[in-house]
Amino acid sequence: MVVTQIVILDAVFSLDAVITAVGMVNHLPVMMAAVVIAMAVMLLASKPLTRFVNQHPTVVVLCLSFLLMIGLSLVAEGFGFHIPKGYLYAAIGFSIIIEVFNQIARRNFIRHQSTLPLRARTADAILRLMGGKRQANVQHDADNPMPIPEGAFAEEERYMINGVLTLASRSLRGIMTPRGEISWVDANLGVDEIREQLLSSPHSLFPVCRGELDEIIGIVRAKELLVALEEGVDVAAIASASPAIIVPETLDPINLLGVLRRARGSFVIVTNEFGVVQGLVTPLDVLEAIAGEFRTLTKRRKSLLMVTAGW
Repeated sequence: MVVTQIVILDAVFSLDAVITAVGMVNHLPVMMAAVVIAMAVMLLASKPLTRFVNQHPTVVVLCLSFLLMIGLSLVAEGFGFHIPKGYLYAAIGFSIIIEVFNQIARRNFIRHQSTLPLRARTADAILRLMGGKRQANVQHDADNPMPIPEGAFAEEERYMINGVLTLASRSLRGIMTPRGEISWVDANLGVDEIREQLLSSPHSLFPVCRGELDEIIGIVRAKELLVALEEGVDVAAIASASPAIIVPETLDPINLLGVLRRARGSFVIVTNEFGVVQGLVTPLDVLEAIAGEFRTLTKRRKSLLMVTAGW
């Protein structure tokens, strides 16, 4: 569109220049002075104009339209056709008003975008490239739309990419198994009762506590606990050899990934600033935060068993 306007504008002003030159053929000094002054002005204004064109492409199109209208009116008057100036002024004024509103809207959009977190803006940009829905109210680039092949990315892929990019902005409370959903067994109970609860649980790894939930000794596999019960070994002694990994609830999920790697397949306990257990996080919790909830596994996990060992 811009190229077409420039070509038409060049043709119009070339014709207008020919008509003007024919009329001023007997005033050569005036023509030379006009050319020199025009060249000097263009050299001085070239750099600011280049910056302006790059920053305001819509204004450039508007100016080209104005020049086209003015050039056509001059050509028409050169051939003896009179065009009322009111029509020309009305068109220019209306176009300027529309462009003012456009610039105000663009400025407000840029100001709104600057208030969004960088991570959210990055996620929105990547989702737009993938053809997905945006998280925030981000405007599409109407001047340079990027075609996205139909079905290039599945909905699950877009969801996972969004989960990865927004993982760091989430809190541990949003992905952990909360304290209220943790059930635990007092190790002071009889051997048969503890064994029955271990065998009825689908989990293979348990935190061992002393007396209450906040007194965690360590984390032991269910198989080792069953062997200890059979051999009459103190459960607390076994648990003390595998201390639990405890993290504060203020830790972000990205740094939590490194802690889970050091846990080697275990889980970590989340506490507040007073050392009170708030919940626990497993590798599955982080995976669900990225890929979505696994309903069948979550239903089984809600009955998580905590074994407590007495003195």
